[in-house]
Amino acid sequence: KRKIYRQKGTGGARHGQASAGIFRSGGKSFGPHPRDHAIKLPKNVRRLALKHALSSKQATGDLIVLDEAAMDEPKSTALRQAMDKLGAADALVIGGEELDRNFALAARNRADS
Repeated sequence: KRKIYRQKGTGGARHGQASAGIFRSGGKSFGPHPRDHAIKLPKNVRRLALKHALSSKQATGDLIVLDEAAMDEPKSTALRQAMDKLGAADALVIGGEELDRNFALAARNRADS
């Protein structure tokens, strides 16, 4: 960046660019530096945490295992009624290789829980 005026002969202080932090409409001296402070856990620790979470759900009786998550038609009302019958207000569905298309369409439209 260009000096705002020459170094000698002006009678003023020595300055560099006009975008320095001491000037009006200049930059910030030590502006924010966005950083990611997330901690990556090893895969084994994440796997162990999932095992503990699932086993604690099983111990309290909050874990429901279905043979298959499939629906005849992609209707969120039918899915809501089925989930209410199971007593699952908030659910995580792990479907294996591929989830049933009708179930996936009905589940993505369910905004009430």
